[in-house]
Amino acid sequence: MTFKPLKQTDPRWANKKLGNSNLGKIGCVCTCAAMAAGTTPDKVVDACDFTPNGEIYWTSLAKIGLSFVWRGYKYSNSEVLKYIADCGFCLVEVLHPSGIKHWILAIGGGKILDPLTGRECSLSKYKNLTGFCSLKKIKQEETMPDALTECLAQHTKLVDELTKVKENLSKVKKDLKTKTAELGTCEASKAQMISRADFNLLATEKEALEKKLSELDKTPILEGKRKLVAGISAAVIILVSIILEKALGLEISPQELIAMLAGPLAYIGAEGTADLIRIFKPSESQTIKK
Repeated sequence: MTFKPLKQTDPRWANKKLGNSNLGKIGCVCTCAAMAAGTTPDKVVDACDFTPNGEIYWTSLAKIGLSFVWRGYKYSNSEVLKYIADCGFCLVEVLHPSGIKHWILAIGGGKILDPLTGRECSLSKYKNLTGFCSLKKIKQEETMPDALTECLAQHTKLVDELTKVKENLSKVKKDLKTKTAELGTCEASKAQMISRADFNLLATEKEALEKKLSELDKTPILEGKRKLVAGISAAVIILVSIILEKALGLEISPQELIAMLAGPLAYIGAEGTADLIRIFKPSESQTIKK
């Protein structure tokens, strides 16, 4: 595996904002990740997620094709060598002679790529090794299929749209409450010569808000549920009517059985009951058995 050395202070991206600073000053991790992924540090900043201080969320490196494996907060040479053998590289945390923490890209054979210099050198350059982070390149077959990616994108879009609808509904309710209060104030203040045109305008705005709220509050799912329960109830009523007539000789019509179903009718409500009654509404030529 070969890597192109990159320097975090390269003028092409050194001034790229990162947290409260920029890539040139605190971009060692981004530069190491860029070398491992075959991209540039500025693209890492654009793609990945960071804390306000500019520290990267390791798992977000998946956005540039690197999968997070393990973060060691204490340096282990055997672990680093193992990850280099498995993944081809490993990020190593060191203490720079200036006293600040710094990250380098270990590539095996005792060699590293140092983002401060943009050159390959020996790991022995740094005496104080404090930790490591193992990443691996995501293979093409590990990435999500285009169809799934599109599906997730559409799902996210629908969630966003639903959120906006809920926010709009909340705003309309709030506006309606405000307009109702304003209208009440105008009613109480007619004696103070408030313009009739202003009063009519407020009334019109309130009416429009009530209409909009009514449209947003429609519940087609509940309506469909009622119709479904009404249909099932109708089938049960017919079946019970037939069983009573065949088994016991009782001539009880479906219409008479409706009176016995107070529980289900209470559940499906007035609209569902109306649907049910329409199913059994006799024509002019029908008579009810007594």
